[in-house]
Amino acid sequence: MEKKITAKVLEERVSGFDGVVVRHKTGEVKFGGGYFYRHGMTGEKFAAKIKAQLDGQFPGRFSLKDCGDHWAAFRGGASLWASSHFWAVFSMV
Repeated sequence: MEKKITAKVLEERVSGFDGVVVRHKTGEVKFGGGYFYRHGMTGEKFAAKIKAQLDGQFPGRFSLKDCGDHWAAFRGGASLWASSHFWAVFSMV
């Protein structure tokens, strides 16, 4: 079991997201999944999908703090966090 879970470890072991930010000082991990069309997806569904994988890979290490949907008008070349995306914030236990 890893003592320190990094973004690289999460990218290797969890799928279904486009970006991850790990904040070791606060113990938070933020996942983002970009979209152009929602196709029935919600922030809650996105968080549940990520949570299921985290529970499988790192049992008991993460708890969901918050999730949501950030909508933004399309701008080509914008970063994930400036574009429309679903997000979920987890705290590391």
